[in-house]
Amino acid sequence: MTTIDVSIDAIDLVVDGTTLYVGGGDGTDGYLKIVNISDLQNTSIIGSHRITGFAKAATSIGKLDDHVYYGSAGGTLYALNVSNPSSITESDTVFSAGVPGHEPWGLGITIDSTNSMLYYSDWGAGLLSVDIISPASMTIDDEYYTGDGVYDSYLVGTTLYFANSWGGYGTLNVSDSANLTLIGSLETYDITINDFDYPASPHGIVVVGDYTY
Repeated sequence: MTTIDVSIDAIDLVVDGTTLYVGGGDGTDGYLKIVNISDLQNTSIIGSHRITGFAKAATSIGKLDDHVYYGSAGGTLYALNVSNPSSITESDTVFSAGVPGHEPWGLGITIDSTNSMLYYSDWGAGLLSVDIISPASMTIDDEYYTGDGVYDSYLVGTTLYFANSWGGYGTLNVSDSANLTLIGSLETYDITINDFDYPASPHGIVVVGDYTY
């Protein structure tokens, strides 16, 4: 077993070959850390980028080509150019304020590398389709608000499966990124007390064969 000290509270990570990308924060600011893991007995941090300010910790990250996409606790999505790990730069940001009563919060990133699309699970805005064909000029194609916060998603072909905070999951047709449409949904509950159904709130989702977990 190898322990890697990245000197932050690690919240999400992505592995690309022999490079580990870790997102999180230190209680004040947000950070992306890049770690060389080619030798697990001798790992080294080869890059670090700080995003200062309230609610800037990375709560979700994804990677495509030479960019890491960094979803923050405040909802802003950052495109970070990591082609030179020792000098990480911010290419662009997008933000959706969501709906009243649901603060923005970037909880999950799913990337469709074939079509250069990113699906952003946002607590306040629902499910966002983001065009990342040009990381320096990202655009939100559509927003599908599920009625509750969305924690995570998983893409199979043109169907996006999402984990909903208020119990259950749903599926979206994403064949047209500018017109996300609901295919179906299922609510699930753990227990009922005093006639109130307490929901099972899935924080992650994966599809294997004919089953969703």
